[in-house]
Amino acid sequence: MATNRIWPIVAGSSFRAVLPANTSRYFPVNGNLFVTSTGTWSQGVIRGSYTATAMFANVGSNLSTGNSTIFLSVNDVDSALKVVIAATTTGTFVDTANSVALVDGDVINYRSTVATGGTVGIQVAGIGMAQTGDIGVNFMMARGANNWITAQRYFPLCGTSVLQTVEDEATMRFQSPATLANMRVFISGNTQSSGTYVFRLRLAGANGLSSLLIGSSQTGFFEDVTNVDPVNAGTNANFSGSGGSGGTLVGQLTQIYVTSTAIRFALSDPQASPQTATMNWPIAGKCSGVTTGSDFIAYILPTSGTIGNLWFKGTYTPSNTMAVIVVKNGADTIVTGSVGGAGSGTRSTVINSASVLSFIAGDTIYLRDSHTATGTVAMLLFSVDFTPDLDTGAGVFDLDRIERRFGRGEGRGYFRGMG
Repeated sequence: MATNRIWPIVAGSSFRAVLPANTSRYFPVNGNLFVTSTGTWSQGVIRGSYTATAMFANVGSNLSTGNSTIFLSVNDVDSALKVVIAATTTGTFVDTANSVALVDGDVINYRSTVATGGTVGIQVAGIGMAQTGDIGVNFMMARGANNWITAQRYFPLCGTSVLQTVEDEATMRFQSPATLANMRVFISGNTQSSGTYVFRLRLAGANGLSSLLIGSSQTGFFEDVTNVDPVNAGTNANFSGSGGSGGTLVGQLTQIYVTSTAIRFALSDPQASPQTATMNWPIAGKCSGVTTGSDFIAYILPTSGTIGNLWFKGTYTPSNTMAVIVVKNGADTIVTGSVGGAGSGTRSTVINSASVLSFIAGDTIYLRDSHTATGTVAMLLFSVDFTPDLDTGAGVFDLDRIERRFGRGEGRGYFRGMG
C-alpha cells in the first residue's frame, strides 16, 4: 500500500511573465515566477528524495506560430517532465504522462523554448512532489534581483525577494509547527571590498540559528548545512542581511527547507502598489494586483487535501475594508475576514484558523480580494496551510481525473475556463 504524500510546489505572479521566441528562458519552481536568461539564477536544490510529477503551466497569452515547450530542468539537463503548448493556444497545459526521480543534491528549475512567431505569456506553473512518509520536507523560495546593501534589511521567505527597512513588512506567520533548515542563497555579483555580509533567519523578531557568512567579492551559492531552527505555531519568520563595506551584493534567489505536516503556500510583495479595482492573485508567488485574467492564475492541485489557517497582511485607506477570498473551481469559498478603518497606509493582519476547505486532485484554486468601492487597498503578504492527504491507493493522487479535466499526455490538452 502506498504511503506517499504529494506536496504541491507552485511558482506564480500576478504579472504575466513573457517567454521570448527562439531562445531559452529560466524560472524557479517555487515563489516568484521571475524569468531570466541565466539558468543558475533560478535553481533550487533538492534535499531528500522525491518523485516529481503532474507538471502544469497556465498560459495567458500566446503569439507563437509553433509548439512551445517548458521543461523541468534537472542539473542543467531537460528532464522527461514537460508541457507542450500548442501554437497560438492559451489555457492550462498538463503533463500526466511523465515523472522524474529527484535525489539529494539535484538542482532544478524550469526552462522554456518558444517557437518562432511571437512570445508566450505565463503566470503560474507547478509540479507535484511525491515523498514517502507522513512529514513533508519542502522548500520556500523567493526570487528577485536586488542590491543587498551593508545596512540592515529584511526579506520575505517566499514570493518576491524585496528588501524592507521595517521587519514587520517582510515577516510572515507559520500557523503550524515546522522545522527550518538548509537556508541557501545565490549571489551573482559582489562589489564589497572588505568585511563580511551576514544573511540569517529571523524568528519572532530575534536571530535564529541559520546564518550565512559571505566574504568580500564572493559569489555563487551559499548554504547552511549545519543549523536547524524549530518553529512553533504562530511564529513570524523572515530573513535579514547586513554587513561588509565598500559595495553591494546582487542577490538572485533565497531558499529554505520546511519540515512540517502542512505545506505553506505563500505570496509576497511588500512594495505592492495600492489598487482601487478588484484584485486576483495566484495561491503562491508574487501578489502585485491584477484585475482581469483570473482563469490564468489558477493552480491545479495534484492531490487531495485540506486548506486552512489563512493569514494575510494588507494596507488600506481609512474609508475602506479588505478581505481575501479563496476561490475553488471558480467559486468563492473561504473568506479571511476584513481589515480597515484605522488610517491611511495602516498595515494590519488577519487570521482565519476556523475555516477548513477540502480539495481533490484536479481542483483549481486562486485568490481574490473583496473591498469597498472607495479608497485603495494592497495585499503585502499572504499564507495558508495545505495538508495533503496520505495516498493509500484510494484515488488521493488521481491523474485520471486531471486528464479528464485538462487533457491527456504532455500538455497537449488545454481548456479556456476555470469554472
